[in-house]
Amino acid sequence: MKSCGARVTFKIGAEYTFAENAQGHVLGWPRCSKNHDDFRYYPLKSDRNIFLIDKALLLSALRSVRAALDRSRDRVRVCFDRKAMQTRFAITEGTIQAESEPVPVTP
Repeated sequence: MKSCGARVTFKIGAEYTFAENAQGHVLGWPRCSKNHDDFRYYPLKSDRNIFLIDKALLLSALRSVRAALDRSRDRVRVCFDRKAMQTRFAITEGTIQAESEPVPVTP
């Protein structure tokens, strides 16, 4: 908050908190809390495939495909090759087609 100046006032309410500097600039955020129901992990018998994939390779492949995708789109297809034990990520949106490098998979 160096650029705010020396005087910053914090206002705290039941549902919000915000900071205001002497020039009237405001930075705020809601103070929401929600109690979620009990989380139940799905049973492994409901899965068809469970994969062990290197996280760095997975994220790199997803980023490379996502870079070709329009910002308003967010669908990526996962293509698993059982013989080669690898997966690829692909998009086909109108005239845009992209596919990631294969990522090794351990089922």
